[in-house]
Amino acid sequence: MAALTTGTQYFPYNQVFSVNLQYRTGHNPMSLTVNITGSSRGDWAHSFTDTDENWTSICLDAIVKGPIDVTFIGGVAGNGRSYLALDDVTISYGRSCIGSTTLETPNNVSCSFETEDSCGYTNYDGENDFGFSRKQSWTISNNTGTTVDRNGLGRSYMAAVALTSQIEKAKLYSPSFSSTKNQQRVTFWYNINGEGPQTLKVYFTVQWVQGIPSFRKTKDSLIPAWEKGCVDVTASSNLASVVFEATVASGIVAVDDVSLEDGACATLTS
Repeated sequence: MAALTTGTQYFPYNQVFSVNLQYRTGHNPMSLTVNITGSSRGDWAHSFTDTDENWTSICLDAIVKGPIDVTFIGGVAGNGRSYLALDDVTISYGRSCIGSTTLETPNNVSCSFETEDSCGYTNYDGENDFGFSRKQSWTISNNTGTTVDRNGLGRSYMAAVALTSQIEKAKLYSPSFSSTKNQQRVTFWYNINGEGPQTLKVYFTVQWVQGIPSFRKTKDSLIPAWEKGCVDVTASSNLASVVFEATVASGIVAVDDVSLEDGACATLTS
């Protein structure tokens, strides 16, 4: 077995990218596996028993879930004319696989979380399974927490819920977006409740570089009330994501009705 790994690539979170390459093989049994870490897809694997030694092209589409590393693993027989060669490897942001399955690329930060895809918002996959999920009602054991969405209509919202006193952390990433105006803001509604030290931070990332949190709120009561928050869009890149980071223990941090709007937070009247 032999392995070859690319350098780490950074692309906008939750967007499409592709891996293109050409391979050529000998006549004896061999295999090629392509492992793409930081993506939505599993390994691509293929075994060869006999080829005409021509170059073959493949293209693999995936969704960005973290820093991208691509590893090519070749298994070749140790006799005869067995070999496996690679050439023209490219890793590109955007669709480039002609005829492949079309992958929808979310491009809108504004979301009320009423659809199952949550407008392309995605959890960061950390060391455990804790994260944000869509809910329509939730009451923790001490009868605190939000039982309805912020409009009081029993619709959906995103929430990070911890049932024990162990402190957990969750990150919810928006689809990448381009700020095309001189002054824009992201408004949202949040609900923080429970017995533990609940905290909500909001900030922007650009190619996985985290900005300074521009919003920070800790639980100050056990009243399950929705409040409105706002952060100014300060990311200098054309492709950024807004991140909602919740620290939760025996409680809930909920987010609803996120909106990308024109203007600064200072001009917000309601």
